[in-house]
Amino acid sequence: RSAPPPPLAVWVKHVNHPPYVVQAAPHLWYREDDADTAFPILEYLYDVDIREQGDSFAPVEVLTWTVVVSRPTAVQVSFVGNVLTWRFLENQNGNVSVVVTATDAHGAWAAITLTM
Repeated sequence: RSAPPPPLAVWVKHVNHPPYVVQAAPHLWYREDDADTAFPILEYLYDVDIREQGDSFAPVEVLTWTVVVSRPTAVQVSFVGNVLTWRFLENQNGNVSVVVTATDAHGAWAAITLTM
């Protein structure tokens, strides 16, 4: 009679999950000269790898945010972590489009256009 085979070890490697568009954003409405306003960007662009998953082989990722504003004389955009803030410039009004892109540590990205 032979000895049983040794136990088989299986390691499931974490794979990158790219950022994705959660939902289309509605047209945004703000008033001329509004105060700086935080915008919930993670409700529109998200990446599951930005949250702790309890797996040392799946480190928490940090997204890199980039923006292109059609009228930078009307509104400025800043990010602190994953919080987007609008800064409305004085005496400016009219339509503005903002393309926001989230890029993960692996170079995968997703983008959304916000209009106001």
